[in-house]
Amino acid sequence: MAFFFKTSKIMVKEYDFTTDNNLLIALNIETCKPFWQKIDGDAIERCISITRSLVDEFESLKVPYGLISNAQNFLNSTLYRPGLGLNHRLKILESLGRIDYSIFCPFEDIIKTKILLKTQL
Repeated sequence: MAFFFKTSKIMVKEYDFTTDNNLLIALNIETCKPFWQKIDGDAIERCISITRSLVDEFESLKVPYGLISNAQNFLNSTLYRPGLGLNHRLKILESLGRIDYSIFCPFEDIIKTKILLKTQL
């Protein structure tokens, strides 16, 4: 919106977003249905590599990021809430490094859980 004041100059009022920008990276390591058949290790490693690149990019852009995954040994956590900083990044990178090819539940269940968590907050 533009306004004219006594000084005859245009003044512009800019409104910020009502919420901060942040994102959640969803890492699905299922390579087929049902998830225990035909595990493709190369595809999983490519997904982990892409996820690492995203983490590095969002950290450099100062965009808060989180991570959710259906990997079995994801440091006993399926969700890292969005955040920033060296400790946050290192925790996520350590979790990515510990991922094996075991899946503890279908990816759809992880997404449903995330939606339920969001509605409860």
